[in-house]
Amino acid sequence: MNYLELCQRVARRAGVSGSHAVKPDSVINQTGRMALVCDYVAEASREIETTWNDYTFMRREVDFSISANTQSYDPGALQSDIERINVTSLTVRDENSRNPLTPVSWAEQYRTQRVVNIDTSDMLPTAYSIDSAGIIHFLPVSSREFVLRAEVILRAKELRNNTDVPHIPEDYRYCIVHKARMMYYEEDEAWQLYEASERRYREWMDRLEDKFLPANSHGRTQTTESPMIMVTE
Repeated sequence: MNYLELCQRVARRAGVSGSHAVKPDSVINQTGRMALVCDYVAEASREIETTWNDYTFMRREVDFSISANTQSYDPGALQSDIERINVTSLTVRDENSRNPLTPVSWAEQYRTQRVVNIDTSDMLPTAYSIDSAGIIHFLPVSSREFVLRAEVILRAKELRNNTDVPHIPEDYRYCIVHKARMMYYEEDEAWQLYEASERRYREWMDRLEDKFLPANSHGRTQTTESPMIMVTE
C-alpha cells in the first residue's frame, strides 16, 4: 500500500463520509476529515519508523563511486534519505583489491592534517574519519578510482505524494493503518473505538518487532545503545 492507498483504507475503516467511493482520491489539498486522515497516516508511519533505532528494514548496503584523488566525500549529497552510517562497516574496492577501512577519530585526523600535508598514494585508502557534518575523510588519499561500500541507516520516510511508500515492509503496513485510526478516534474522543484500534495496532507492531528487531529483542521497552551512532570529539 502506498500513501494514498493507506489513507483510503483508514478513511474507510474510520467511516469518514465519502470514503465508500474510494476517497480520498488524492492526498493533495484535502480539507476537513480527509485532511486529518492524510496527516495521521503520515504521522503514524513516521512514528513507527522511528520507534527503534535498529530496525533491520531501515538499513541498506550502498555502493558509492569515488573519483581518483578524492580526500573527502559527503554520502548525503547524493542520497538525502541517509540518516547515518555504520562506522564499523566501511570497505573499499576496485578491480584489483578490497580493503576494510579502519576508523580514526575526526579530532586525530584534523590535528594530523593541520601539521602534515596529506600525500596522494597509489594504494586504496586504509582508514577514514567522519566529521560532525557526516563527511567521510579518507586516509591516505588514493590516486585510484574505487567503490566505497557502507551500511547506512535511512531517515524516516516523509509521505507527501500519492505514490510515496513507507520503508515499513508491505506485509506489515497495517500497523500504520491502526495507528492512524487511533489518532483519528482520539481526536473524536471515541475511546471504545480507540481501544479496539490500539489492540490491533499492538498485534501488528508485535509482528513487526519480532521480525525486524535484531537479536530477539522483541518486547523491549526502550531503545538499546547502538554502535551506529557517530560520536565526534
